[in-house]
Amino acid sequence: MGPAWLGIGAQRSGTTWFADLLLQHPEMTLSTRGIKELHYLYNPKLSLRKYRELFEGCAGEWTPVYLRHLSVPRAAAKVLNSDSLVLVMLRDPVERYASAMRHVIRRYEANGRPRTLENLRLVNSDVTWGGMYASQLAEWARHVGRKRMMVLQYEAVVKNPQAYADQVWRRLGLSPVPLTDVEKPSRTSASDVAWTWEDGVQDTLTRLYEPEAHRLVDWGIDLSLWPRFSPRAKASRSLRMTLTRSKDRLRRIVRSTQRAVSPSG
Repeated sequence: MGPAWLGIGAQRSGTTWFADLLLQHPEMTLSTRGIKELHYLYNPKLSLRKYRELFEGCAGEWTPVYLRHLSVPRAAAKVLNSDSLVLVMLRDPVERYASAMRHVIRRYEANGRPRTLENLRLVNSDVTWGGMYASQLAEWARHVGRKRMMVLQYEAVVKNPQAYADQVWRRLGLSPVPLTDVEKPSRTSASDVAWTWEDGVQDTLTRLYEPEAHRLVDWGIDLSLWPRFSPRAKASRSLRMTLTRSKDRLRRIVRSTQRAVSPSG
C-alpha cells in the first residue's frame, strides 16, 4: 500500500502531458480511482490510511497544487513508503504565471462565474505564490527528505521527453519503453485563451522570482533555459536600473540649477 510515486507540481508546468507519457509504461499506473489528481492530502478530514489503500504496485498520483500547499509535505511524509519517488516539474515561473492566469480565465468562463475584483485579487495572490519554487521545495525536503525528490525542468523535458521518462522509470525500478505521441498537445492546455500582460507585471515578477530561481541551481535547474534569470539578464537589468537612477539624479540637478540661476521676479 501507499503511492510508489507522488507528483506534487508545479501547476501549469506540463505535468498532465508528462504524466500521460509516463503512464505509457505498462507497469506504471494511477490509484484505484484512475485519475491523475486526487486532491486528497490537503484535506485534514480525510483518512491517510484510506489514502494509502488507493495504491497497489507502481501506482501514484500527480496533484500539482501539492507543491505550493504547505500543509501537504507533513501529510505526505506519513503516507509515502521509504522508496517512494516524489516528482516535481518546474517551468519558468513568469511563463507559468501567464499560463495559470489563462487557466483561471478558462475555468471562470466554463463555470459561468463572474470575474470580480475580489476573486481576481485572491487568484492573483495564489498564482504569484505558485512560482516561489525554492521555498516550496525546501519545505518538502524538510519533511520527506531530498533523496526522495526528483526535480525536472519542463524546458529540458520537452526537448528530450524519452530521456527523462527513462530516468523516472529507472528510479522506480522499471525498464524503459519507447514513447509515442510525445508531441500531442496537453489535454489541459490553455494557450488559446485570450489574456494579455499588464504594463510592468513581467518585470515585477522577474525581480520577485529572481532570488528563488538562483536557489534552484542547487536542485539542477539550468537557468540558461530560463533566459530572463540568466546572469547576463540580471546584469542587464542592474545596468538599466543604474542608468535610470542616474538620469533621475541628472534631471533633479538640472532643475535645481535652473531654479538657482533664473532671475528672481
